[in-house]
Amino acid sequence: MLLPAGGCSPARQETLVGAAISLREPLLDLADTFAIRNPGRSIRFEFAASGVLIGQAAEGAPFDLIALAGAEEMDRLEAEGLLMPGTRLDLASNRLAVGIPGDGPYPSSLSDLGTDAYTRIGIGSPGTVPVGRYARQALERAGLWPALAPRLIYADSARQVAQLVVRGEVDAGFLYRSDAGRSPEIRIAFEIDAALHAPIRYPAAILRSAHDPEGAAAFLDLMRGTLGEVILRRYGFGPP
Repeated sequence: MLLPAGGCSPARQETLVGAAISLREPLLDLADTFAIRNPGRSIRFEFAASGVLIGQAAEGAPFDLIALAGAEEMDRLEAEGLLMPGTRLDLASNRLAVGIPGDGPYPSSLSDLGTDAYTRIGIGSPGTVPVGRYARQALERAGLWPALAPRLIYADSARQVAQLVVRGEVDAGFLYRSDAGRSPEIRIAFEIDAALHAPIRYPAAILRSAHDPEGAAAFLDLMRGTLGEVILRRYGFGPP
């Protein structure tokens, strides 16, 4: 879904940004500031799972700038020669956590998810949703994937996992710390040892095919600058 930000009008120059849905709130905040600082320019977004976005970019979606929730996804775009050289950088980091509904039983470790209290566990689809890939890595390295795989309920995005937890449709879910911390209906049971999965990084880059590379560069500078860092931390993200 394409979302306008910054009060754009037909006369304004729009920069199209494809961004991981877990970045939605901080980027919308930054887009408002961008429009104020850059009269005549605005940002338009398409938010989706990172795996979906790289597929769209490879098929020619007219993104000027792309911001993803996984280095592996950005690596694929770079390997295909789709990124403007020298523009890739990391915006932020995150932590993987297990969240539970407000009235659910409280696990204290990954092994607790194998008890009878957790028959439905939310996870992003590992093939297209980076948070799901990180969760699978953690379960595999902990030796728990075979036992827990039959209990997993797959979601199309990190945000959808959080919604499953909020609605009580799962007994627990693998979430980003930033997503879990924004919802009072979700209790964070524990954070997962970062040694069990690849580092969670949010890379961004301008696409080689960008129609508005100047606007993309200006928004990238804003995201990576001091204000961007402050807003990302406000929403629960860590430093790059």
